[in-house]
Amino acid sequence: MALHPMPRESRGMTAREQFIAMAFAQITFRESLRDIEACLRGCAHSYAMGIRGNITRTNLAYANEHRDWRVYEALAQIDLTGPIPVFVRITDGSVHDVHFMDQIDYQPGSICVFDRCY
Repeated sequence: MALHPMPRESRGMTAREQFIAMAFAQITFRESLRDIEACLRGCAHSYAMGIRGNITRTNLAYANEHRDWRVYEALAQIDLTGPIPVFVRITDGSVHDVHFMDQIDYQPGSICVFDRCY
């Protein structure tokens, strides 16, 4: 038996899609399910983010109600001494990388990744 049992599918939305939608909502300061739905529907890159179906507020509300939140809490309890990002900057495509290069705290032995993601 799993530690936190969770239905595999929830009305067409996978647990992965639910996590991506809720992480997107957190990062972009969405305030309601309607706001999340509208923003994701207008996003041309939802497939590239890993969302394969439509995220509707009904499906999202159902998944949030029926899936155990402790699964996502356990996912977030990562080892802080491991290889995790120490600096992340998400900007509009018109912002050039050179504008925030001096804000990065470069650590010896670190790996720097820049992705323009057009």
